[in-house]
Amino acid sequence: MYPLQRLQESKGRMPPSLRSTGVRDDFKSSNFAENRRRLFVAAVLSVFILNAMAVMWLLMRALDSEDTYVMVPLLGAFRGLRAMVENQPVYMFRGIPFARSPEGMLRFADASVLSGMNRTNVDARIPKPGCVQKPYMVIRSNEGTTEDCLHLNVWTPCTESAVPGCRKTVLVFFHAIEFQIGDNNYYDGRWLAGLGHLVVVAPNFRLGAFGFLNIGKPLQL
Repeated sequence: MYPLQRLQESKGRMPPSLRSTGVRDDFKSSNFAENRRRLFVAAVLSVFILNAMAVMWLLMRALDSEDTYVMVPLLGAFRGLRAMVENQPVYMFRGIPFARSPEGMLRFADASVLSGMNRTNVDARIPKPGCVQKPYMVIRSNEGTTEDCLHLNVWTPCTESAVPGCRKTVLVFFHAIEFQIGDNNYYDGRWLAGLGHLVVVAPNFRLGAFGFLNIGKPLQL
């Protein structure tokens, strides 16, 4: 074996059993493919780590939040969170109900107005479950869902108790992916509320057949 050939084979780390079989090119191709696979895995891990760091940063900002309260007519007093966005306070309230639970005889009926609660110190700091939906590809979007899901999340740059005379434009955001899957908890409106000086409201609504079933005539209850 010539010295040059021996040097090339040693650099490619070719096993001794393959040195005389004439498959040097195939070995180099497989080595190149392995390197490409390793680079791809490293890139995916880097993206995952960066996303995890971003989520942790947002969670740390949320943990810095202070409790705040808001009065909702006919419903009661809700306890939310106060956070800072670019030195602008934003008040966040999650899971405020706006209709009766659409279960039982109300499953396929129009949403029924919720009133007469007048509760005090209702915890609106923790997101509530989304509406029942079908799984979406590799995302298990139906896990942790419920039919009792008619609630909304609110982000506001001010409250009447904190800033008397607080009046802001209200932006209502409806999530939807073909009206089959989705959840108002997928979206964080604090940045839009804080930087845009808007009240952002993101309601949940029934999905799929629970919300968009059409039999051609009104439902008789």
